[in-house]
Amino acid sequence: MTITLLEEFGVHVTTEQWAQHHVFTVHQQAYTSPLTFTVEPDASSASYFLAAGTIRGCGPISIDGLSKGSPRHPPLQGDIDFIRILDLMGGNVRWNEGRVTVFPCEGKLKGIHANLNHIPDAAMTVAALATRANSPTTIEGIGSWRVKECDRIEAMASELSKIGARVEVGSDWIRIHPVNAEVRKSIQSSSKTSNSVRISTYKDHRIAMSLAILSLGEEGIEMEIEDPGCVAKTFPEFFRELDRLTIRDAR
Repeated sequence: MTITLLEEFGVHVTTEQWAQHHVFTVHQQAYTSPLTFTVEPDASSASYFLAAGTIRGCGPISIDGLSKGSPRHPPLQGDIDFIRILDLMGGNVRWNEGRVTVFPCEGKLKGIHANLNHIPDAAMTVAALATRANSPTTIEGIGSWRVKECDRIEAMASELSKIGARVEVGSDWIRIHPVNAEVRKSIQSSSKTSNSVRISTYKDHRIAMSLAILSLGEEGIEMEIEDPGCVAKTFPEFFRELDRLTIRDAR
C-alpha cells in the first residue's frame, strides 16, 4: 500500500530480493501532486460494522468509499478481503458504485476453514462471528496474534468461552465451535437477571471491538467490557458509533 501511494505522488520505489528479504530503495525524488486524491475509509475499522450487517436484527449496513479493486488494480487495503470472507460465511454482500452493503444472511452463518494470515486483524472479527455459525470455524496462519498487544489466540479463546463457545487452539490457529441455542438462551437469561458477561480486553483495542458486536441483534448477549478506552488506539469513537446501531435496532 505504501509503495502504491508513493507512486501516486510521483515517487518511484525499487524493489529487490536479497536472500529471504525484500529490499526497498527510494532515491531522492520530488513529490508530484496528483491534484485530486481520494482517501479510502479504514477497512479494518469498517470490518466490525460490516460484520454487524450480517446479524439478524442489525443489518443491512452500508459503507461508502471502499473499493474491491480489479485484476489490474488490486485494492490497497488487505482487510478489504474480509468482505470476501463475509460472503463465504453467508453474508449477503452487494457492491454498487463505491459502496458496499452487507445484508443479514437468510439463515445461520456458515462455518469456514481458512488461512487468514493476510488479514490477521480482521480475522478476530471472523472469530467472533464464528460463534453464530452453523458449524465450526478454523482460522489458520495467525501466529502473529501471539505477539500483538497480548497473546490474542489465548485471549480470544478465554473470552469466547465466556459466551458459551467451545474453543480449541494451536500455535498459529484457533477453532471456534458455535454457541448452541440452549447455551445462548441460558447466558442471555443470566445476563438479564444477574451480572452481564464480563469481557476482559487485555488492553487490546481489537479484542474490545470484535467481541462487542456479539451484543447486537436478536441473539445479542448483554456484556460488560473492561477498559473500553483501549479502543482509542485506533478508533476512539467506536462505542459511540456502535451505540447508533443499538438505537436503530431498538426502533
